[in-house]
Amino acid sequence: MMRWPFSRSAEDALIVEPLTSAHLRPVADIHAQTFARAWTDGEIENLVSPASSWAMVARSVDTPARLAGFVIMRSAADEAEVLSIGVKPSWQGYGVGRMLMDAVLAEAYGQRLTSVFLEVDETNRAASSLYTKLGFQAVAERPDYYQLPDGRRGKAIIMRRDLVQPQ
Repeated sequence: MMRWPFSRSAEDALIVEPLTSAHLRPVADIHAQTFARAWTDGEIENLVSPASSWAMVARSVDTPARLAGFVIMRSAADEAEVLSIGVKPSWQGYGVGRMLMDAVLAEAYGQRLTSVFLEVDETNRAASSLYTKLGFQAVAERPDYYQLPDGRRGKAIIMRRDLVQPQ
């Protein structure tokens, strides 16, 4: 469990911890608020069920059911992929995405993985900026990957960060 020192107020202190079944519905709600094509709690449960997957939530210290964000990961061989990350709109701009990414990068490093991949909508400047600050680099593109709120399709930028392991 990781406690985050920055929050909107003293009452809103957050911690990051592994996702549990109690978090599925709130994660689905956040996903619906942040993506044009929302995942159901059943879809999220299916994504995090395999042993190769893991997920973290940022939640209120005082109110465990109150989530600020989530991240869902999976690994294969020596690589990991961010399947989805979402921050509740009322928490955007407070470092929750950074907190979640720091937690999963630490987990990936602890699992001795060598790289982490993610896809980001080319129009999501805040997320792209965060990933660049975290050491991710654009390596490819997927045209017409994201469904946008207006029904059009948007390009995904595929980003990669290599994790340096001690020899």
